[in-house]
Formats: sequence, structure tokens, C-alpha cells
Amino acid sequence: MEKETASPQKNKSMFWLVTAAITAATLIIVGIMLYVVYTQSKISERRSLAEKQFIRLNETGEVVSGVQEDKRDAIVKIEIPEGVTTVGPRAFADCKNLASVKFPSSISAIGHEAFADCPALKELDIPEGLSVIGSEAFRGCAYFANNPLAIPASVRVVADGAFVGVYQVNLRDDDPDFRKEKNGEIVDIKDNKLIFVPPAALTGVYTTPEVDRIGGKAFKNGKKMTNIVISKKTFMIGEEAFAGCEGLTDVVIPGNVRKIGNLAFENCTALESVTFENGVKSLGKELFKGCKNIKSVTLPASVNTIADGAFIGVAGVRLDSGNIYFQTGDKGEIFNMINIQSDDKEKQDDRKLIYVPNTIEGEYEVPAEVKSIAPEAFNGCEKLTRVVVADDVAEIGGKAFNGCKNLVEVEIPGSLDDKNTEMSKRLEKLGLPANCKITVRKK
Repeated sequence: MEKETASPQKNKSMFWLVTAAITAATLIIVGIMLYVVYTQSKISERRSLAEKQFIRLNETGEVVSGVQEDKRDAIVKIEIPEGVTTVGPRAFADCKNLASVKFPSSISAIGHEAFADCPALKELDIPEGLSVIGSEAFRGCAYFANNPLAIPASVRVVADGAFVGVYQVNLRDDDPDFRKEKNGEIVDIKDNKLIFVPPAALTGVYTTPEVDRIGGKAFKNGKKMTNIVISKKTFMIGEEAFAGCEGLTDVVIPGNVRKIGNLAFENCTALESVTFENGVKSLGKELFKGCKNIKSVTLPASVNTIADGAFIGVAGVRLDSGNIYFQTGDKGEIFNMINIQSDDKEKQDDRKLIYVPNTIEGEYEVPAEVKSIAPEAFNGCEKLTRVVVADDVAEIGGKAFNGCKNLVEVEIPGSLDDKNTEMSKRLEKLGLPANCKITVRKK
């Protein structure tokens, strides 16, 4: 049989096919290389412009990560390069002389405290395309404390306290995500959440709009408000919602409010009386931190969660007798019945000391049935000099003795010393004053 041989025409076609494939592959590789070179060139351009203004970009040139600390006072005008999408957290914070910021069309997010404490800032034209504004982004910008801040309709997310201290926020009439109430308040439509109240509205008695939620820091630093009437529709109050409202004297939380966030009333220094109506369930961490004038807090039967340090510095807490989650001690302490719903009677008897009134003086003995001491339980007990910890206590929480400046001795059982080895190294965590000693009781 004769051996077949490829025809010249077939060989020629194969040659051109291979050549075309090689050429195409070469063009693709060259195209990729050119694109990489072009991209790197653009990044280099952005970085060059940024570096002239002391701005640092990340490795892709896409994110403003911050102005060098030692250059902040030198910044007067910033032009953020085109292609940058995000102004990072505190990127321009504390730039005391920054007066003007020009954003690129590519910008989509302004981070947490990005322009906080920039008192000279007044030229800030935020373009359409911005989607996210971080918490306290413009806090301490003195110009905007007296002038409105215009927000484009492209903004979809506004974090807690984004406009703290801003005089007024202007929206477009057709904004799909936010609405303006009659006094200039801004409400997030999706969650029906109050996110901003103009400082001018916070005078005397203020009544909240019909909202489901009060956002975090919504009323922060409303110093001229003396009383707050919360809508019967509201079921949640966010973190630091009323922090720094120094004029508040008494507060009634209606029963429709189920949850109150951490530090909600921090530094409300004039606050004297707080009443929670039946229905309120959860109280956040360090709820009344810095409220040194509170004479009484009334808790209803419905309260089932009290976070660490909720009543720091509070002189007295009254507990409804129908409350099955907590108990009041002989000296006004509050004990958490940790396993009150357990079928095991022994577990039901477990008790956690969560609050000691700041009126207690001299020596205090932790009751024998207490199994643990919550973080910040004794916080603010300035008249306390000595604490004797009961034998059954297996744990003492962090910062338990913060603010106990006259405490000279804490006596603990030997079993606790075994569990918490090297107690001397735990002084800082427990919040004990420097001259306080820990005495270990013999087993």
C-alpha cells in the first residue's frame, strides 16, 4: 500500500493556521501587557498626585488610607485623584486647616470619622455616585454646625452619627432612601429609623417622629434638650442615641421600646430620674456611664437583660417585685438569676452580682450564695474601702472595681486564687487602685 503524503496546499493551510494562532496569542499577550502598563501608569499618576498632598493610597491606588500624622496641619486643600473609590477611616481627621476637598467621580464611600474635627472645612461638594457615609464622618466640622450639608440621592447607607453636629442635612426631593421630617429630621426609609435631628430642634421638650427605631447617636450632644417624648411606635434605641445630652433631667422609656443600646445616655450629666415602663426588655452596656446625678432608676418586671456596667455610678435601682430575672439585695444590690428557667434547682440558685450602689461605704461582704461578680459591678463605688469575696465566687469580671479610688483591700478565697493565677497581674483588668492589696484567704 502506498504511503499518503500531505499535499502542498494542505501544508500551506496548516502553516497559516498556526501562524494566525501564534499571532492572536501574541496580540493577546501584548494587549494584556499594555493594559497592565496602562493601569500601573494610572495608579502611578494617582499616587504621584496623592503624595504631593501627603495622601497615602493602598497598593492598588484605590483607597485613601490616611494623611501622615505629622503633615495634617499642612493640609489646606485636597484633590482626591480620579479612580479612588474610598476615603478610609479618619483619613483626614484632625486636619485643622483643611478648607477644601474635591472628590473624584469614582468616589463611592466615605469612612468612619473621615473628616472629623476639621473646623476650617467648608468647600465639600459631594458628587453623585457616593453610596456610603461612615459614622461621625463630619463630626466637629465647625462650618457645617452653622450651614447645611447637601447629600446626593445616590447615598444608600448612612452609619450611626454620620451627621453629629451638622446644622442641617439637605436631600433631593426624590431621594429614594431617606426622607426629611417637618423639623428637618432625617429618617432612613428602609428601617423607618431616625438617623439625624438638627441641633436647632433639640431645645426644651422634644417629641420624636413616628419611627420604629432611634438610630445610634441620633441625638448626640443635644445639649439644650431638657426632656424627650418617645413615640409609642418606637421599639429600639441605638447606641449612644442620647449621649452628651447634658440638659436632660428625667426620662421615661415607654413599654413599646424593647431594646436600648450601649451607652445610650452616656454623659447626660443633669439626668436625675429614669423610669422604664413595663415592656422594656434589654438594657445595654454602660447605659448611664458618666451620669453622676441619677438618684433613682426604676426597672419593670419585663426587663430580662442587663448588660455589664449598665448602672455605673447610679445611686439606686428599684426593681419591680414581679421580675423573675433579677433580685434586689439587702443593700440595694442587683443579682442576676443566671439559670432561673432551669429545671435544676441548684442551677436556679446560682447568682451573679451585677450591680452595687455607689452609696455603699466602708466594708462590703459579697453574699455567700453569689457564684460570680460581673464586669464593672462595683464601678463608681468611691466610698468603698474593703471587699470580702465569698467562698463560692468562681469568677470576677474585668473592671469590676473601676472607680473605687478608696479601696485598699480585696479579700478573696484560696479557690479563686488557684483559678485566677498570678492575681497581681490582674490588677489592671480588675480596675483596682494602685495601693490596693489582694489578700488570699486560706482554704
